[in-house]
Amino acid sequence: MVSSNFKEVKVIDLSLLLPGPYCTMLLGDLGMEIIKVENVGRGDDTRASKPIFNMLHRNKKSIALDLKQKEGKEILKKLIRDADVILEGFRPGVMERLGFGYEQVKEINPQIVYCSISGFGQTGPYKDRAGHDLNYLALAGMVGIPSQMDMPTTRPATRVSDLGGGLMAAFSILVGLLEAKQSKQGQYIDVAITDLMAAWVGVFLPAFLHNEKALSSTESPLVMPGNDMYETKDGKWLTLGLNEDKFWVNFIQCLQQEFPVLGIKQWRNPLERMSRKVELHHLIKGIILSQPISHWEQVFETIDIPWFPVNGAADVLKDPHLKARQIFNDWVNPDTGEMELQVRFPSLFSITSTSYESGAPVLGQDTEEILRQLEYHPHDIENLLQLKAIRKAE
Repeated sequence: MVSSNFKEVKVIDLSLLLPGPYCTMLLGDLGMEIIKVENVGRGDDTRASKPIFNMLHRNKKSIALDLKQKEGKEILKKLIRDADVILEGFRPGVMERLGFGYEQVKEINPQIVYCSISGFGQTGPYKDRAGHDLNYLALAGMVGIPSQMDMPTTRPATRVSDLGGGLMAAFSILVGLLEAKQSKQGQYIDVAITDLMAAWVGVFLPAFLHNEKALSSTESPLVMPGNDMYETKDGKWLTLGLNEDKFWVNFIQCLQQEFPVLGIKQWRNPLERMSRKVELHHLIKGIILSQPISHWEQVFETIDIPWFPVNGAADVLKDPHLKARQIFNDWVNPDTGEMELQVRFPSLFSITSTSYESGAPVLGQDTEEILRQLEYHPHDIENLLQLKAIRKAE
């Protein structure tokens, strides 16, 4: 059962696109009440991509407000008075201009945990610049530092920085809630996506630098032979992670009869492997390219080495391990009756459970219900609709 402590937490989510909604998707899976505040026009831009929107916005309610009108502002103020968390994802200064910066919100609710998630943070020379996932990866060094022997700089297939930023925001909000429970005081949380990416890169920076100069792929100790992606004869790809010496021993013993060049004494010496890693890399590259992936599946399954095929999108859904872990689920949306692909909360707990209780809301689906809970009279709700200060589902 979802913890009753989480069910008592109310989150006002003013974020858009991917980082903030992913954060509140995780919090909603834990049972928190998520009220997504959208504009009365078209709402969140990700509504244009229904499968992604439906996944990011399960377990949420939607209220559509025009925050440029005083009536819309008054509704948000009433929501804030009873909230525990407010999350926003605009550029610095936007919320202040709307009248809902942290200092302004703190006057309404001193115990609020207020989280701003942005690309570059609330301070610094880049704080007002536009940015998206790839920009954050580039700035932090995530795609520019060599990680493979002879592959060009490339980007991850998924939006790593956006999702990582959302995860960091969720973690930080939980910290803020724990602190607020003890101190009875709220606080402001500044989550910058590039801060997280730079922190992840920073763990390895000493290995990427020498005398303050960047090392090339052939110089960096973290670019190792046998730790790369390799193409097979039939155009498929596989990965090897022969980092530890024990895996090299297994790899060499398995293949040296078919490929005697691997039996040369020098390849058994870790220092020799690193000093001649370019030569060794191309040797392995040629070996893997000589056979189709089905051959390597049969060979590598008989020995203890880190290897896996490079899966495409359809392969990921079919993978037996991921299926056993139930990462992906076909879920019947109770509101629409349609089958949807959902991903589960990425941790498993022995006591706390997570759940999909409701599908993603249509724009303004819960506007009327939320206003009634705020003790708005039906006549007042109708007036707000006429003013276009609110929008409800059609």
